[in-house]
Amino acid sequence: MDIQGALVTYFEGEKNAGVLLVVIGLAGLAAAAVFFQARWGLRSLAVTLAVLSVIETAIGAGLYLRTGPQVNRLLTQLRSSPTPFYSDETARMTRVQRVAVEPAFVVASLFGRTETAEPRPIDSRLLRAHDCPRGAPC
Repeated sequence: MDIQGALVTYFEGEKNAGVLLVVIGLAGLAAAAVFFQARWGLRSLAVTLAVLSVIETAIGAGLYLRTGPQVNRLLTQLRSSPTPFYSDETARMTRVQRVAVEPAFVVASLFGRTETAEPRPIDSRLLRAHDCPRGAPC
């Protein structure tokens, strides 16, 4: 795949992620409306859910709306001056990796293993301890 095809494919995925965030945000708003009923006593949950859902919807909409013009600008730059495009895009992606991707892996590693995590060696003493009958020394 050439760089232009990779760029378009990447940003199509980014637009799809924006749509997904909007859908999740709207579903959260609908749930907040349901939880806001006085008889359930969940109004504080509903308000919190509504605020977070509005933020999520705004992020998704912003991501979706800014992606098209960004792709057009990058494709124009790629066609007109490819050398500065590569240096500028490399610097931008380095910032994206540092600001967004690396913290995401840190958060993901707090909740479980990620594909990029190094496997930890298994302590063979733990395996042997499970093989011993109860009360028997191993």
